[in-house]
Amino acid sequence: MTEIGGEVKIKAILLMDYLNASRLSRETSIQLAFNESVHFVTFVTAGNCVICLLIPLTFVGDVAVYTAFYLNGNLRTRANALFLSLATSDILLAVFVLPFEVVRLSCYPHWPLGETACNIWNSVFVALGSASICHLCAISIDRFLAISRPLRYSNDISAGVLASIVFLWSFAFLSGLGSYFIWTQPNPLECAELSAPLTRSVLLLVFNLLVPFVICLLTYAKIFRISRQQAKRIVATCRWIERRNNYLSVDRKSAKTLGILVGVFTFTYFPFLVFHALDGAFDEKLPNRFYFGSVVKWLTFVSSAVNWALYGCLNKEYREALYRIFRFLGCKACRRETNQNDNIQPYTIS
Repeated sequence: MTEIGGEVKIKAILLMDYLNASRLSRETSIQLAFNESVHFVTFVTAGNCVICLLIPLTFVGDVAVYTAFYLNGNLRTRANALFLSLATSDILLAVFVLPFEVVRLSCYPHWPLGETACNIWNSVFVALGSASICHLCAISIDRFLAISRPLRYSNDISAGVLASIVFLWSFAFLSGLGSYFIWTQPNPLECAELSAPLTRSVLLLVFNLLVPFVICLLTYAKIFRISRQQAKRIVATCRWIERRNNYLSVDRKSAKTLGILVGVFTFTYFPFLVFHALDGAFDEKLPNRFYFGSVVKWLTFVSSAVNWALYGCLNKEYREALYRIFRFLGCKACRRETNQNDNIQPYTIS
């Protein structure tokens, strides 16, 4: 009887230990699930706030670029035609891509619009993103030609410039159309973000991201080298000290300008390129794919939102035109508020 009672006690103790361990495991799982849920909600809320801020910023800025180009005849140049086409791609991205990113985040993981709409949305993003990055590449090449061949470079908007713009948009359109047939959607109720095997997406990554990225870096590096050489020739042919000081200031300004352009371009597009190359290589099984994929995608949205300010404000004539437009709008809003205040009748107790 004593031995039987001892065995019962041992089994009871083991049972209690098992129940306590199970309870602790359940509590730990619940706590981890709660923490993950809090992190997810915080991430989605922050993402929606950022995108809702980028949409009006992109739209208002690029409309101001259009207005400045239309009202100022001296802005109708070859370089600014490319800049205006870049602004077009950014506006279309803000109108047709960013709002559906808010839908995706708000309903994630469910996608309420269907598999076909998801594939079309991904392809539109590819087309407009390709148009944006190819225009940035074309602008860098145009600046290189302007500084390396100043006597043969023409500022006029020629038929060749228009043909280049048509080629860029045709390439972007064909890229988006071709990408429609490579997307894979494992679950029709979800919208897999740019989901495609590396064997299918490698051409897009190379020709739509890697090649324009490398061309931009090389052309801006050559622009900086040529600008330094030209400034040194000016110093060598002049004897005045002021020329020397002017060379140093121009050198610093060109380094600062090109550093900003290359830095922003690299910061916004290089993570997107690296992530999707690794994601395709690992069969889209990277940890935290949703979080990292969303962040690198938002960085490209940021690039489209600041292109008008970056490339417009670095151009002196465009900067002055944009300043006049925003000052006019600000003064008009102030006058409207003042008139409304003047029309308010004082209320007195009789």
